Amino acid sequence: MLKTFRKTTLFTLTCLTLSAHAAGLFNGTVTATYGNGNTPETQTVAYPTLTAAIDWWTNNNVSNFFAGGFNERTDNLAGTINFRNLPINFTYNHATETLNILVPAAGIDKTFTAADSQGASLDSAKDEFESWFKDNEGGQITRLLQAYVKDTATDVIAGNPLSISASITEIASQIQDSYNMDMAESITGMEVAANQEVEASSDEEGDVDSTAPMATQGNIPGYGLFGADLGYGSFNLGNGQHMTNYTLPLSYTFHFNDDLSRIKIDMPLSMANIDGARSYSAALGLAYTQYVNRYWALTPSIYGGASGSIDLGSGGIMISGGLSSHAALPINQFVVGMTNAISYMSTMPITIAGYQIKYDVQNWGFVNGVDGAYRFATQPFALGLYFDNTAFVGDKWYIPSYNQVGIRLMNYITRNHATYNRFVLNTGYLFAQHNYNGINVNLGMQF
Repeated sequence: MLKTFRKTTLFTLTCLTLSAHAAGLFNGTVTATYGNGNTPETQTVAYPTLTAAIDWWTNNNVSNFFAGGFNERTDNLAGTINFRNLPINFTYNHATETLNILVPAAGIDKTFTAADSQGASLDSAKDEFESWFKDNEGGQITRLLQAYVKDTATDVIAGNPLSISASITEIASQIQDSYNMDMAESITGMEVAANQEVEASSDEEGDVDSTAPMATQGNIPGYGLFGADLGYGSFNLGNGQHMTNYTLPLSYTFHFNDDLSRIKIDMPLSMANIDGARSYSAALGLAYTQYVNRYWALTPSIYGGASGSIDLGSGGIMISGGLSSHAALPINQFVVGMTNAISYMSTMPITIAGYQIKYDVQNWGFVNGVDGAYRFATQPFALGLYFDNTAFVGDKWYIPSYNQVGIRLMNYITRNHATYNRFVLNTGYLFAQHNYNGINVNLGMQF
């Protein structure tokens, strides 16, 4: 029976964690009620990662966990494990040989029996749980995943600013992409081109045609640029947990003739560390930018990304499509801009070793921001400021809206009549409800 209990408990906790993202430390209490009348004994459990928890339960006997010596034939167990403020309650009853799992936030109340209808199979509870998990009975596992999105700050798929859904939304909006914000370009190349266009697009009274293109036709041949960005972030998740985030966005952008349109292939990569538990994410996207006039550009985009972690026992896929708008108005040495973006995103089910992970989360994302920059008169540098708000509607998020404010220093270069940012140093501060906040620093380059 002890073997059955150990396997069932380990399998239960493992599968619950695999279907929900165990951020950093997960902890709780387990109480043994002794059948011999001894005082119940409570022990505290805490593990930095899922693998650490599995290793402990695999290499140690449950009876050694309690000073009173737990006996599976006469004693009962009850406990609550907190995975990022999401309580998972369980009870084991020796008399009925049952294990009950209760997750109030997800509406889950399920009992597994340690013997089949004939009382012959000691592993039937394990088999019953496995079948329940694989079949996603009544959508209960999906509800558990959705509970992690709406009730915790650390799910890797959605629900918070560092999830892959939020990352894709920001990247697609181009709000943090200095290369596509045209801040330095607006002040240099755009302003120069505008001056070149005055004669060609003015009527006899000297009025300027506001629809004149950003550059004089034929002056700028097509060209391509590779981009790389090194980023570091440190975030307080508001629940006593801390995350460090490392990013490496890679890209290739081809600017068509006259620089009126361009197409960009994005491949952002990142790694996060939440109190010792690591997660990884990668995305691939395609964006096309078209200038409506020399002040306003539209960018439709499509993205797909995946995030997962062995330490956290979590994984998933997100796809997104959206449209962003950026307007920039140069005024002497200054430029002011505004970004507005909308995107739709949806999770995709994945199957790992026969287990289907199905979040079934869909959201609309909105990014709205303002920016400004000043170009130094005698040096190829521009200093910029920005503020933006990102918000999500649809399925409920733990942090549905957050803000970012930052400063960036840009070094631009002009070659063959084309002006673009060569280096960008960016520092930003992110803040949201639930005391969620942090800083990020990144250095970008194009070549």
